[in-house]
Order: sequence, then structure tokens, then C-alpha cells
Amino acid sequence: MNSIGKVCFLAMALWILCSVCIGCGANHAELEKKAGLTAKAIAVLPFEVEVAGEADQKYVTCSVCGSAYKVGHIEPRAETVLSDLLFEKLKDKPDIILLTPGQSKGLWADALARSGGMPYTKILQRIGEKSGADAVLYGRIFRYEEREGRTYSVQRPASVAFDLHLVRTSDGVIIWKGRFDETQTSLMENILRFPSYLKRGFKWLTSDELAGEGVDKVMADFPR
Repeated sequence: MNSIGKVCFLAMALWILCSVCIGCGANHAELEKKAGLTAKAIAVLPFEVEVAGEADQKYVTCSVCGSAYKVGHIEPRAETVLSDLLFEKLKDKPDIILLTPGQSKGLWADALARSGGMPYTKILQRIGEKSGADAVLYGRIFRYEEREGRTYSVQRPASVAFDLHLVRTSDGVIIWKGRFDETQTSLMENILRFPSYLKRGFKWLTSDELAGEGVDKVMADFPR
């Protein structure tokens, strides 16, 4: 192949490569648009507790998405701690509307009064409309048990379970979900989690510390 032929070949290859890259970017953007992840304003509600229906119930179902979680004790401070952790993560992000417990209570009361037995996603849709947001971020708590013992020796480890849902205001569809469900175990029970134990300094975490790790982990995938 002569010099002119090589130049033409390279130019053609470059043109094809650029076309593919642009097409991939356009497709990715289009997929995000269809999924609703380009929501501009997001209203963030404080966490709420999912209450088990029966005293001997072993699992509880999330009212929003239907996922099952093992039932456990929930510390009274759980809602406040998780809400504060979540709000701290989002406070500096643009177009985020952080709703106080008082504001949230008013929106819930109004939406429930008009719900007529609607599913939670539709109620959250109404809250989004009322707050002027394109989507609503809302979490449920299923377990929040404090450890019994000390930093390096426990009788019972901390256990935390919660999830988060991003519900689109236009149609009530869940466009993103995050889940955290962990009861800390000893290294001997799960050697495959050695990196996690090393990061934690081989300590037994408090429920608040475990919740902090949970929020960090879940929000690392938040589309914002």
C-alpha cells in the first residue's frame, strides 16, 4: 500500500471509530433518558420504619418494592441517624430538595388522604407532584440492632437493613433502587470478606457505624 493509500485507510478507520463512539454515547444518553435517570429536581424524604404485621413474623416485605427482609429490632434513633447520613451525602448536590420531617409529614398526610388505597409508588408520585420534583427518593428501615459487647468482643453483632427507592413523578415508576442488609459476622465465619475486616480494623461496629457504611455503599451507585 502506497503512502496515499495508507493515509486514506487511516482516515477511514478514524472516521469509523468516531462514528461508533458518538453512536455509543448517544445510545447511552438515550437509555438514561428512557430510564428516567436524568431527573432534574429530586425530593428526598426522611427514612421511615417498616413495621412487621405479626409478632412472630420472620420476614417483612417492603411497602414500596415488595422485597423481603429478615425482621429485627429497630432502635428508636434509626430514622434520625439514617436520614441524617443520607441528607449529608446529598446536601451539596444541585437540584436536590431535602424535606424536613415536618414537611414530609405534611406531604404524606395530604397524599394519603387522596390515595384511596393506592400503592406506595403512586403515593410517592403525588408527593413528587406536590413538592415540584421530577422524582422522589424514599427509604424504608427493616432492621437496626445495636451490638451487645465492645469493639473487639461482642455477644451479639450490629445488624442493619434498609432500602432506598427513586420514584419518577411522571408515572410512579421506580427508576433506581439501593439495598443494604448486613449482620456483621466474625472473620472465621466468612473468610472471603477479609478485605472488609481489614478496612474495619477487625473491629465490631456499632449500628450507627454499620449504617454509615451502608449509606456510603448504596449511594455510590446513585444516579446523580
